[in-house]
Amino acid sequence: MGDPQRSVTMHLVGVAGPVVGRSILLGKAAVTIGRGGDRDVVLSADGTVSRRHATIHVNAGACMVSDDGSTHGTYVNGQRVTAQTLRPGDFVQVGRCRFRLVVEPQAAAAQVPRGVRVTPRSSQTGLRQGNAPQPPAGPTCHICGKGTCRSVCAACSRLVCPGCTRRVGGDVMCIPCADVFNPAINKNPAWMVRAVQGLGPQVARHQPRRVAEQVHQLLGQTNLSVHQLAAEGAVDAAIVLARHVEPLCGSWREPAPTVPPRPNLPGVSSRPPSEEEAKTAMEVVASLDACDTTDPALRREVEVLSQRAGIPVPRVWVSPCEVPNACAVGLVPTSAHIVATQGLLDSMEWPQIRGVLGHEVAHIRLGHSAENTALAARAMGIALGADLIGNLVFAFSDSFLGELLGVGISVVGGAIVLSQLSHSLQQHEFAADAMGGWLAGSCAALAQALDLLERSQRPDAWTSATTAHIAHAFVVPPGVPCSIGDIATHPPTPRRLFALAVLATLSRADHT
Repeated sequence: MGDPQRSVTMHLVGVAGPVVGRSILLGKAAVTIGRGGDRDVVLSADGTVSRRHATIHVNAGACMVSDDGSTHGTYVNGQRVTAQTLRPGDFVQVGRCRFRLVVEPQAAAAQVPRGVRVTPRSSQTGLRQGNAPQPPAGPTCHICGKGTCRSVCAACSRLVCPGCTRRVGGDVMCIPCADVFNPAINKNPAWMVRAVQGLGPQVARHQPRRVAEQVHQLLGQTNLSVHQLAAEGAVDAAIVLARHVEPLCGSWREPAPTVPPRPNLPGVSSRPPSEEEAKTAMEVVASLDACDTTDPALRREVEVLSQRAGIPVPRVWVSPCEVPNACAVGLVPTSAHIVATQGLLDSMEWPQIRGVLGHEVAHIRLGHSAENTALAARAMGIALGADLIGNLVFAFSDSFLGELLGVGISVVGGAIVLSQLSHSLQQHEFAADAMGGWLAGSCAALAQALDLLERSQRPDAWTSATTAHIAHAFVVPPGVPCSIGDIATHPPTPRRLFALAVLATLSRADHT
């Protein structure tokens, strides 16, 4: 029978005080600790350690610590002891030096039967010729499970190899903990979620104090972001963020955020437009001096996006304006139009153009283009018939704009009505951003397009008479006063980019 003591390897690994990162192999029956030079482990740098402080006894695979009459005592897991049997993972405190007992399995020595010849070792490598290299001695890294540990994470006390460590300030941490303490993640709550997920269930179960304090702070900020996004109207981003953070809040015993309800997705009407609906939409398009596109690539992009959204393919127009922007027009999906400026096509790459077109197709799919067209028609002085208004009110009875159409858009002017109208229009933009990014296959590309559009608007390049009535329907505000009132028709672009960053990092929300 083999010696059971040799079936495992025991180490004391320093986790606090002057011994952080130091590993002590318990390779004999008694290992003495103290400040005196005659001790096996000399802790001369710690004045609170006695000359003869403690002894670690190893016998038959068991480990015990005994105090040798020290002045300040020996502690196991925070309790002062005179003698105590140690279990793997126990913490031993000697003065200011804190150790953790690590027990690693050790490959048993091979039993060589009599008469079997042992392959000689190579004189160059020291390995038996023909055998694979043996695993390195000492405890293995708790992060990658491969490297030999050389230090202990200052936050979670896990053993880590050099390849799995980062320096945070003056501390050495494992990569997951370093990510949690990285101040850059504060820019995006989705990065906070990913960092906390990277800690893993074991750390969440034990919740080391320093890590737990940071995680609770991050989850608190993330919950606040969920509520802010929902209040602003970015419901899709709020839902995706809340669903990812809920299980983390359960693991770390933090109150979970309330998941806001997602608005019902309206059905797609397949009825042909009435003569008045088609005429009204064409008058709004004509006011932008647009012409039918002759670009087959542009048509093809709109066709693909429309098929994915499940709507009839809208007619595509190009305005000669050099300022990049776009809008969607139409009172029914079967008679919808997308107008893109020449500046948009000239200043952007196809991934960004696809994101903008996806945004406009989303407006059509969600019914926003009908409401925007009705607002533009009223601003242009086009009288809407009773049947047309009735169709719109019926189709959008659940929305504020539907209610407004029912009582007459001419009543716009009161502070409360303007505030509600502003919130409704901004919520539409957030919803079109989320669905548009999904349709185009990249929320990040749409975010890049929005940033470029925001920086490219020049009010002096637009003719106020041809844009003021439709300013609320463009991807970003064109910079000219909006005819429907002195209100914010679009959310601030930084907040739209914030919501898109959450969606791009965590998932592509399914809107089908």
